[in-house]
Amino acid sequence: MEQLTTQGHLALAAVTILELANESDVRTRDVYDVYKSLTNDIDADQLAQRRMRDHLIELDMLSIIRARKSASGSVGGEAYTFELRVEPSTALDVLEAVSRFDGVDFNTMTQNWLRE
Repeated sequence: MEQLTTQGHLALAAVTILELANESDVRTRDVYDVYKSLTNDIDADQLAQRRMRDHLIELDMLSIIRARKSASGSVGGEAYTFELRVEPSTALDVLEAVSRFDGVDFNTMTQNWLRE
């Protein structure tokens, strides 16, 4: 997990924050909301939702998260849900070791998402 790109780390961080906020099987749009907040916090490029989802699918191929596709998307399209395959504490340890995330308080972000 340490060798992920910045965008891969952002996608992982978004799913991790939602899991820590007791959300499981989160949809792409929910992950994207957290992702956007994180990109603003660390001044990173913000990808379109579809491109961010590609990073989530890559994390699934690496067995870091689990992606499930269903036919329950908007207008009858496909929808994805995501959950961690690794322990949230393990993902958090990796993310906290990434220098790009030095200014991010994951506990505060998790608390903020718990309130929503």
